[in-house]
Amino acid sequence: MARQSLPNLDCYTIKFSETDHEFERMSDDFYYANQVADYLDVNLNTIEVTPDLSSLLPKIVHHLDEPIGDSASINTFLICQEASKRDVKVLLSGMGADELFAGYRKHKANIIANNYRKLPRIVQLSISSLVDRLPVVNNSGAFKLIRWAKRFLSFAGLPQKDAFLRSYSYFDRDVLSNAFHSPTFSIIDDLYQSHHEIFDEANNRKFIDKMCYTDLNLFMPSLNLAYSDRASMAASTEIRVPFVDKEIVDLAFKLDPRLKINNGTQKYILKKVAEKWLPHEIIYRPKSSFTLPLRSWIFNDLGGLVDDYLLSDSGLAGRNLFKKAFLENIIREFRLGLKDNAQIIWHLLTLEQWFKNRN
Repeated sequence: MARQSLPNLDCYTIKFSETDHEFERMSDDFYYANQVADYLDVNLNTIEVTPDLSSLLPKIVHHLDEPIGDSASINTFLICQEASKRDVKVLLSGMGADELFAGYRKHKANIIANNYRKLPRIVQLSISSLVDRLPVVNNSGAFKLIRWAKRFLSFAGLPQKDAFLRSYSYFDRDVLSNAFHSPTFSIIDDLYQSHHEIFDEANNRKFIDKMCYTDLNLFMPSLNLAYSDRASMAASTEIRVPFVDKEIVDLAFKLDPRLKINNGTQKYILKKVAEKWLPHEIIYRPKSSFTLPLRSWIFNDLGGLVDDYLLSDSGLAGRNLFKKAFLENIIREFRLGLKDNAQIIWHLLTLEQWFKNRN
């Protein structure tokens, strides 16, 4: 509809270097973006992102006004900045579709976890023991399937509501409790309780809708909408989110959950509708995250920045917030390929930058 009204419609996407793409084993979003642009005959503007964060990291943390550690905020800012240069002031985003129609990997993983918990305990322990010994990254690149397997096993054996929270958080309760110099047990308990209270508000619904309801009330407003709004305003633009319309939200929770995940196909009803306008290859392509190639950058380009920001006395280790042994272990595990801690390290870099900006 927009293309019919605006024949010169501009669209925007992010691209990374071939080296970063190969290291990450990422789904090739740039390829699919080109396919869509050609098919719909729209103008595709591509922004290539490089690991030079010396000026970009302080800037985005300043505009976000809090240590939001999702690297998608940088992508959002760069896209909005490019659009603003072309005098485009309002952009449309598909944000909200994953939360309302169960499009995140965590949604499908938690459905699988419900079945995993039915396996005999000895089988679960054998699987866990095998996967624990496998590396997630080495000098040649990241191992996506192993990374996903380790992530899955970190929550799959927990009770349902604990498993869902753990599936999109980076630490379990014990690790988080022992990470800080000061006792944080009561704070962590409050966080768990707040999450579970929201989850339980949807008690009369199917599990899929419980997850979507929790995301709608917690994950989306506190993270995705927050960084999108602030990053877009920093570039003098506005992002509109049509999926987060009251009528669409109401409709999403009236649907049979099988129209959200159907035989493993996520956002099923949206994809069936999209078949009217887009090729099958585009609609049913692998899910891809809207994030930076953090594993490649931290493993290769940002090693010095990580040591300076996180381990030095002038960095996070010297602020008497986290135990230095905790920080050292996070970095050691990643550099040895034992765990996929890239996102955690990025969050910590963002936090330290936030402290630096306040000084």
